[in-house]
Amino acid sequence: MRLSLFALILCLAAGSPFGAHGQIAFTNATDKLPGRPFVGFLSKGIADVNGDGLDDIVRTHSRSKELSVLFQSPQGDFSSTLLSTLKIEPIATVVGDVDKNHQNDILTAGFFDGVTIRYNQGAGFVADTIRSPKIWMQGANLADIDNDGWLDFFGCNDVGLNQIWKNDRTGKFLPVTSWIDMRTVPTSDNSGNYGSVWSDIDNDGDLDLYLAKCSMYAMGAANAADPRRINQLFVNHTYDRVNGQLIKNNANFSLDPTNWFSEAAASANVKISGQSWTADFADIDNDGDQDLLVTNHESPTMLLENDGTGHFTDITTQSGIMGW
Repeated sequence: MRLSLFALILCLAAGSPFGAHGQIAFTNATDKLPGRPFVGFLSKGIADVNGDGLDDIVRTHSRSKELSVLFQSPQGDFSSTLLSTLKIEPIATVVGDVDKNHQNDILTAGFFDGVTIRYNQGAGFVADTIRSPKIWMQGANLADIDNDGWLDFFGCNDVGLNQIWKNDRTGKFLPVTSWIDMRTVPTSDNSGNYGSVWSDIDNDGDLDLYLAKCSMYAMGAANAADPRRINQLFVNHTYDRVNGQLIKNNANFSLDPTNWFSEAAASANVKISGQSWTADFADIDNDGDQDLLVTNHESPTMLLENDGTGHFTDITTQSGIMGW
């Protein structure tokens, strides 16, 4: 089960029916973190980096540009280990085992500086940088997009089309452009990509992609129809449910995901134009499907309930999170 900001907001929502079984409480434990006060405006990563079963924190200091791992002790305290000093603070930080050596690796990217992979060797890290194509990275993910058992890398591009890098089954990455057609309708420069989430929204066993979009060139209600600020949903058709039965689409199932995905935000009722910065999926009502939280810049945060088929209903008002 994933614990996310989504779940936290729901539990704290005053008067929410989802919090009717009792209010959770938090204790400020900031004193467990070393190097305070710490300034890190952009991304962080939380994962078990050293394989001891405890979550660690990957962070970059905004002023010094020092990339560090805060390793957690069994007592819940943290000690900092410096990995490197960067030239630019990364906008995206993701953690995952990309080379299948049972050690979580660290990937960082930002303002046209490529993607740097720090391969975890157990006793230390070895760095390599993907230098092409360079994009203005915003959100990023590791996900097995082509179902070959290896984590691929997805990056949101602030100023153009998003980019996918395929894992070559050794932990190295190669750029691909044909897997998902993310061009907007109507045509635009395809910019405004801020957040990306991979989740099985229709319970058919494959990962779908939702993009949170926001554009500084499409501000205000008069520009609400600008495609650069309209969220996109790409449904994966490797598997589909037909009359309740799970069907594997053998004709489309290969190691080349071209044509696997179709854009379906409107039909799923998630074609949101509120200048979204982030989105997240979680099962808020324990009915076995993934519901959706979207944070917006020009409109309130939205909560949408999944009916189990990948169609969503806006329940923001009755959820109690209005005004968040």
